[in-house]
Amino acid sequence: FKMAAEIGASPKAADPEVTLVLADGREILAKLVTVTSIRVGKFTVEKVECAVMPENLPESAPSLGMSFLKNFSFKIDSDTSKLTMTKIDSPTTPMKGQK
Repeated sequence: FKMAAEIGASPKAADPEVTLVLADGREILAKLVTVTSIRVGKFTVEKVECAVMPENLPESAPSLGMSFLKNFSFKIDSDTSKLTMTKIDSPTTPMKGQK
């Protein structure tokens, strides 16, 4: 909630709720909001959907999801924890009926 407020994405009562499954298997309800823009390094993406965790959860690190990463070809080097991204012209979206 704190970070959401800092980037101007404070959830409102009318925002839809989504169920998230945490790494430990717990399910929680989060609010789905759209952030005007998110910048990572030299890259900025407009209108990014984000899930805002409930206030009663302990602080957790922000995570980049596919709503942001779908705009890039990317690879993660697990040995160095380095993310390498290349912007693509338009995000790849599944064809109707595909996931």
